[in-house]
Amino acid sequence: MKKKIVGISVILILLIIVLIFYFEKTKDNNKKNSLDANNISNVTDIDTNIETNSIKDVDFSKLSSYDIKLVDTLKITSGGVYNLTGKLENGQIYIDTKDSVKLILDNVDITSKNGPAIMVENADQVYIELKSNSVNYLQDTPDYDVDLDGEPNATIFSKDDLVLAGDGKLVIDANYKDGIVSKDNLKILDGEYEIDALDDAIRGKDSLVINNGNFLLNASGDGLKATNNNDSNLGYILIEDGNFEIVSNNDGISTESDLVINNGVFKIETGGGSVNSSTESSNWGHFGNPFNETTSQNTNNLESAKGLKAGKSIVIKNGEFTIDSADDAIHSNEYVGIADGEFIINSGDDGIHADSELIIDSGKIDIQKSYEGIEAESISINGGDISIISTDDGLNAAGGNDSSSIDGRMGMNQFAGNGNSQINLNGGNIFVESKGDGIDANGSIYLTGGTVIVNGPVDSGNGALDYDREFKITGGVLIASGSSGMAQGVSNTSTQTTININFSKTIDSFELVSIFEDDSEILTYESSKQYQNLIISTPNLKSNTNYTIYTGGSSSRDNNNGLYEIGGYKKGSEYTNFDTTDIITNVGNSLGMNNGMKPGMHGPVNRR
Repeated sequence: MKKKIVGISVILILLIIVLIFYFEKTKDNNKKNSLDANNISNVTDIDTNIETNSIKDVDFSKLSSYDIKLVDTLKITSGGVYNLTGKLENGQIYIDTKDSVKLILDNVDITSKNGPAIMVENADQVYIELKSNSVNYLQDTPDYDVDLDGEPNATIFSKDDLVLAGDGKLVIDANYKDGIVSKDNLKILDGEYEIDALDDAIRGKDSLVINNGNFLLNASGDGLKATNNNDSNLGYILIEDGNFEIVSNNDGISTESDLVINNGVFKIETGGGSVNSSTESSNWGHFGNPFNETTSQNTNNLESAKGLKAGKSIVIKNGEFTIDSADDAIHSNEYVGIADGEFIINSGDDGIHADSELIIDSGKIDIQKSYEGIEAESISINGGDISIISTDDGLNAAGGNDSSSIDGRMGMNQFAGNGNSQINLNGGNIFVESKGDGIDANGSIYLTGGTVIVNGPVDSGNGALDYDREFKITGGVLIASGSSGMAQGVSNTSTQTTININFSKTIDSFELVSIFEDDSEILTYESSKQYQNLIISTPNLKSNTNYTIYTGGSSSRDNNNGLYEIGGYKKGSEYTNFDTTDIITNVGNSLGMNNGMKPGMHGPVNRR
């Protein structure tokens, strides 16, 4: 009995050692394969130099044999380089080999009536070159011979790594489903692509990497897509450069994990555009996709029409973006980082959304239409020129208590609203024009630098500022105007002088308000909307100082989002004269909630 127990113990010890070795090795492998947005371009390394002793020319009007056999298809069974030209009215390029194959498309015109025009059953990898100055046409029909998994399902379909390049043009009419698909890695180095697809235009499973090229994509599904959702290191898209014009019924660019864009020009319309707003719950998600299934390549297609969408993170380093989307224009389930670039956004829902963190370092962002402008649990803006027009909140950290999260519409953004959310405004020029709250945090707001101008709500159900914990100002410029009913000022933890003005009259839209210290103009401002409450904080304001407020009048200087350059104000009517006290001074009658003051609005009214 003891020997048997000892034997079992030895086996258990050996098993434990093997398991430890296995998990340590797996951990090392995972570490090596971990996806870093800074070096994502090195993750997919597809060899484009295919060794061959000769190029095999194939003219479809003068077919040769080589290792090519013609039945209803042109079958390639050995590796090498094949130069294809001519017209194939009812046929297919079929590749089945263990070697690498390079196809040179030289003015080909291929129509396949029972499957892909180019089908890669097996190969080490396939490289398709669009010959310079060539125009190549590929099309399929609605009739396909497919397996139980519904594959193949694209005009170009590869079960292995696929590379496309060259200076020529490729026109694809995908009448069955997708335009170009690789079940492994898909890499496009250059070329011109015009694709009309009944479902997705271009799809890679493990990855889609685009270095350059010109893309005109019209898709009933998604424009560009990566679909591997089983491996966290895969299912990503990297775009280095290129020109993209995408019209899709569903997402413009969609990935299961990360989306990294280093440069490029993007014009994207999804779901019929922002006029077909996803916030209209009665018609939400019906953007015209012809398929009812929700397979791995079609997950959520019937309820997502976002411009850029990522299951994990979106990193944009530069580029030009014009996005008109029925759903969020830019959406990540985790993180969004924008380092630079130019953005013109019209969205039926959020302009830019991240479930967790959103960081903007630089760039020019013009959100011309949105439900909520910029939304995340944590928002940090360090620079850039940002303009937001929203029908609800402009900047929203979490939004768990907002109607946008609880109105029952499909695709709504659910947040916990735990009060730990933050908005950090550290630099840049930020302009918000909102019908809901201008800046809203289910937590705290911190202003350390830059210029922030808020043209807030007219109705008394919202305020220019709204936060749960504190709004601390230590630098920068804040001008926030809006209704007085729910007006909220800044916190007494601030270190920069702030004045909160409750006007006894309504200030009309584009009516100037100017603040003077003696005869020196400190600030002149006009809003595009009428308001009664105005909050101003600037390094030019001082405590224990006498100031005069003027309304009306005119200025000969230019203005940026309503803030005029100093030195050109011609005085209108004197409204009031007052002394600042400590950090926060309230001027005028206390109005609205808690006599015009939510937490943070305190201190005596001090008028002279």
